[in-house]
Amino acid sequence: MSEEQKRIKVLHVDDEPDFLALTKAFLEREYAEFSIDAITSAGEAVELLKSGT
Repeated sequence: MSEEQKRIKVLHVDDEPDFLALTKAFLEREYAEFSIDAITSAGEAVELLKSGT
């Protein structure tokens, strides 16, 4: 299994950019296997999910 396949993809959506950045930094520091997509808009999140990425 490749390193990319071992990663856990997390989609974090929050309309507060500062909290979003802080949470992303914390999760990536504490959980090296997490790959965080941080988005400030629910609409953007839905589009990302629809695209399958």
